[in-house]
Amino acid sequence: PTNHATNIEYHLETQGLEAFSDLVWARAFARGAAQAKQLVFIADGAVWIWRIVTKFFPDALQIVDFFHASGYLATIAHTALGERSAEAKTWLDQTKGALYDGQLATVMAACRALKDKAPKAVADARHYFAANRLRLRYAKFRAMGLQIGSGTMESGCKQLGLARLTIAGAIWSDPGARLLGKTRAAFLS
Repeated sequence: PTNHATNIEYHLETQGLEAFSDLVWARAFARGAAQAKQLVFIADGAVWIWRIVTKFFPDALQIVDFFHASGYLATIAHTALGERSAEAKTWLDQTKGALYDGQLATVMAACRALKDKAPKAVADARHYFAANRLRLRYAKFRAMGLQIGSGTMESGCKQLGLARLTIAGAIWSDPGARLLGKTRAAFLS
């Protein structure tokens, strides 16, 4: 397997979660999801995303974006050890390395060790990691040749709308912004 995105297709929907959910299902099947040997979804860990994936694609492999997961560790390091401290950098580098290598037990132990200095950040991280533990097996995913980051998707979002909609002097109506986004999605696909 390749570890970079190919044959990218963009779609935009601004009609809410139900319409987005239907779009995910429709586009996946239009792209041959029913015949795929393996479907993989990479996302930031938001519960609503995994509900859509589980509802329509219960056998799909689910991966939490590594950089989103790492953000929880950065919050702990900065809160407990100081944002610019050498100790925070060392802790963060080691703990991110353990996460990258799929050593979730090591990550959880490192977090627990700082719970007195950053109780909320540690509680949030522990909850996030526990809820997503099967989606954090980065060593396994990398060994399979899979991406562990959602950067391709996030770049697509930026290219579809944000870069164009936020140019200096631009004022958009809701319908105009939606049409521009859909046009850019078709063009960039």
